[in-house]
Amino acid sequence: MLKRFFIAFFLIITVCSLKTLAQQVTGDPWIFQTYKELYNRQPSAWELNIKNYNLGSWNSYDELKRYVQEYQNSLRLENYTVKTTGLKNNQSAAIFYQNGTPVASALISNAGGYLVGNDGASLIGNDSAGLIGLDGSTLRNLSVLSFADMATKFTQASGMRYIKASGRGRLVMKKR
Repeated sequence: MLKRFFIAFFLIITVCSLKTLAQQVTGDPWIFQTYKELYNRQPSAWELNIKNYNLGSWNSYDELKRYVQEYQNSLRLENYTVKTTGLKNNQSAAIFYQNGTPVASALISNAGGYLVGNDGASLIGNDSAGLIGLDGSTLRNLSVLSFADMATKFTQASGMRYIKASGRGRLVMKKR
């Protein structure tokens, strides 16, 4: 009897988890198709942000595919990884790590990966336990993220970093 209870409990948890995962992220179908074709996986909530790919502008599927590859190569060459963590209200936290150390964070929508907020304090408030980095540090002191056009001239302030995304797009990481 106890064995049947645990099997039934496991099945309920599994079905609920799969339903949650299926509803978790939505976005441009071409982005989904590109990640499946190139990397044999679904894109993360952050990777669904169209601004990662020439600031959201492409003329064909092949052009988008090149931008996705360029974006992934840019991150890899700079030793960045992006981890996403699901939160409440159909949102996720995107945390950028460089060489394993958390350096920036943003609050994003699971519907297209759009920036909802880019301060660590809002991320801490979304999870009752508070989000912490892989190294145990909190996210309060991380840089904030935004997107910019490569053509836009910026004065590089102290604590400001740029990461080439793809095409004419770049990510701007700015210390608070």
